[in-house]
Amino acid sequence: MPATNQRLTKSERLLTSREFDAAFKTGGRAGNGWLTVVVAANDTGHARLGLVVSRKCGNAVRRNRLKRLIREVFRTNKGEFAPVDILVIPRDESTPDDLASIKEGILTLYPQALARAAKRRDKSQNNS
Repeated sequence: MPATNQRLTKSERLLTSREFDAAFKTGGRAGNGWLTVVVAANDTGHARLGLVVSRKCGNAVRRNRLKRLIREVFRTNKGEFAPVDILVIPRDESTPDDLASIKEGILTLYPQALARAAKRRDKSQNNS
C-alpha cells in the first residue's frame, strides 16, 4: 500500500511577514517556561503553522531540529486544529528537543491560546 503524501503544503504555512504580523497582533497567547503558542483566526478554512525560532534556542543544528519536531507535531495532528494560524515560539536553550515534550507542550498550550484568542476577538467586537 503506497504511503500518502503527508507534507506541509505552502497553504498550510505562514509565509509572509504580513501574515506573521497579523497573527501576533490579533492572536491569543499561551506559554509555559520554554514555549509560547499564539493562535489567531484566519479565513483559509484550515490551520496554518508559523515558526519563530531565535538564536537563543541554540546553534543552527539545534534550531533546525526544534523546527523539524514542531512541524512533525503539527503535521501528525492537523485534524485536531481549528482553521486558525498557529505560531509556535520556543523561548531559549531550556526548550527540550524530544518529540514527546514538544507535542505535549503544543497540545496543552493550543486550547489555552485558542480560548484567549476567542475572548480577545469577542472583546474587540463589543468595543466596535
